[in-house]
Amino acid sequence: MSPSIDYKITALKVNPSTIVSPVNGNIYEFKHVELQNKYELQNIGKEKTLYIILSESSLYIWSVLELSYHKVGSDWNDIETIDGGNASDEQ
Repeated sequence: MSPSIDYKITALKVNPSTIVSPVNGNIYEFKHVELQNKYELQNIGKEKTLYIILSESSLYIWSVLELSYHKVGSDWNDIETIDGGNASDEQ
């Protein structure tokens, strides 16, 4: 369980979000926080919160176990190579 810490968030937008897992169909409720850059992230994040970094078009989540943020989504322009395996091989 993460520590219960309340921060005063005044300049941020916080809205509910629902994410459905494509793997098992589980529904997860999150709120999301929009920030201009990753330097605005708090030292300790909150569980079940998606942090949207507008300047990077990236998503971060807080890991309660590792006590750090993890990037979970980014701008498609960041992708340099998509390996399609043997997709072009004739069967």
